Amino acid sequence: MACPEIAPHFMELLTSSLFPLCYFKSRNGQEEVIAMGSWQELDNCATSELIASFPKLTIIYKTPFSNKSPCSAEWSLFTQHSAYLPIMLFFKQKNNYSLKIQFNDNLSQTNELLEQCCTKIEEALCSTCSQKNIPLLPTSQTQEEIPTLFTWNIIIKKVLQALEDKFLSKVVLARKQLINYDTPLDPLTFLDKVQSKNDHSYLFFYAPKQGHAFISKTPERLFWQNKNILEVDAIAGTRLRGDTPEEDTRLAAELLSSAKELAEHRIVTQTIKKKLELICADIQLTECEQINKLNYVQHIRSQFKGLLLPKIDPVSIINLLHPTPAVGGDPQEIACQYINELEPFERGLYAAPVGIISQNQSEVIVGIRSILIDGQQLHIFGGAGIVAGSTGIAEWKEITAKMNNFLNLL
Repeated sequence: MACPEIAPHFMELLTSSLFPLCYFKSRNGQEEVIAMGSWQELDNCATSELIASFPKLTIIYKTPFSNKSPCSAEWSLFTQHSAYLPIMLFFKQKNNYSLKIQFNDNLSQTNELLEQCCTKIEEALCSTCSQKNIPLLPTSQTQEEIPTLFTWNIIIKKVLQALEDKFLSKVVLARKQLINYDTPLDPLTFLDKVQSKNDHSYLFFYAPKQGHAFISKTPERLFWQNKNILEVDAIAGTRLRGDTPEEDTRLAAELLSSAKELAEHRIVTQTIKKKLELICADIQLTECEQINKLNYVQHIRSQFKGLLLPKIDPVSIINLLHPTPAVGGDPQEIACQYINELEPFERGLYAAPVGIISQNQSEVIVGIRSILIDGQQLHIFGGAGIVAGSTGIAEWKEITAKMNNFLNLL
């Protein structure tokens, strides 16, 4: 149903006490979605079955980067299930607002459950009235690099040896900063700050309960699907932004002429194209090696478009594409083995496919440029593609620049 009265209070809906809470904002800023509550948690199989049976349902998707078991403590609230069916969703498309209340076959047949849903909606809308003040960030903190620069350089040397021995052509390695605070953090404080600096990136916020949230401000779309039309991004190759327009232009030209960066990017595009040939017809390269400028870094971006073959659902697309060489490496299986062995922490939703899916329209992004808020701890993640010619210190600096999306908010 259309709900124009939501307009002045749209973001205030995120102060609701009805969890889980999810917020999704498109790269162009024209579409926003807030999802509240959950009727049921779903694995991949159940997600596919539900979408096939009820085409109009909207699912929140948030599967972990890898299926390590058991998951580490900080991710225990986030990665137990691949997806969930939200109770209600508020949509903003340009200046149009609407509310969607969801039921499946069992829910819609009982008055008791209908009454339960209406009560939750009333609680959620009323709860926004008393929680409008977003607290400031606490200041007392300790910080830890995981891994340290010394260990990072050792890890990079191992990967470079594997590259030289031809076991790998690329592996993407991540690191994180762990910041400890004296008091619990408020996730909406971070979301509010991240919102204030728009650079044509997606924004994904997922909070399973009060004081715990995953936030990604990512430029990378895994795929966009509208009926049988599929679009897929390929983003790889990085330079910092320049301090002046002249320096920025020079760095962009340097990026596009770098044999190392172009080789890294083309590993991604070639792999994506091969995979799309399995599920699409009429594949087109609609954007080829263009510069994508963000607040702190600039990337090489290409984009594919194709026509989906019949009976290909969103979960199948995710399973085929994830992880792309942009966040995993090439060959995929060997690269992921190196990631599991060498990274001294669990990725969880970092670099994982997250987004909103349904039978006829889906948008799934890659959860890079992200943070995890876990009570009094803040985890800031960043990664870089390691190929022949990479150096430990250069990749360390590149990751720090990517982390600045959040470090500069503290």
